[in-house]
Amino acid sequence: MSVQNGTPVSIRHFTDPGCPFAFSAERQRLRLAWLYGDQIDWTTHLVVLREESPPEDWPTAGRVDLPGFRPIEAYEAALANLAPELTRRPDPEDVETVLEWAGMPLATAEVAAVCDRDVPDVRAELARAAARFEPVGGDGYWSLA
Repeated sequence: MSVQNGTPVSIRHFTDPGCPFAFSAERQRLRLAWLYGDQIDWTTHLVVLREESPPEDWPTAGRVDLPGFRPIEAYEAALANLAPELTRRPDPEDVETVLEWAGMPLATAEVAAVCDRDVPDVRAELARAAARFEPVGGDGYWSLA
C-alpha cells in the first residue's frame, strides 16, 4: 500500500453501526481525514461483527490488517511506514476551521481529536467561538452558528 502516481492509500473501514466502540473510533477517522485529506481513499463498510474467523479464501493480497479502536498514533505510524510519501497537514489553527472543514456537526471529542488538543480546552474555545451547540447525552454536537 503506497501512493504511486497520485493514487491515494485505500482504507477499507469495517464497522458495526450498533457498537459503541465504533462510534468512539470516529475521532481517529476524522483526525486522519484532516491530516491526509484526499491522499486517503476511505470506504466505510457496515457489518455486524461475528465470532467466527473469515473464510480461508478471504482476499489478502496487497492488504494490511490493522485492528480497530487503537490510539491515533498507531494508525499514523502504520501510514508512515506503508506510505512514507504522504504529506501530513498541520494541525488546525482554531475550532472554526475544523467545523467549516467537517461540514457536519461534530462532538466535542471529535473536534479535540482533529485539533490534537484536550477536550476541556476545545470545549471552552468552541463556546468562545459562539459555535452552535446541540446537547445530546453527556455532551453534544457543535456546528457553525
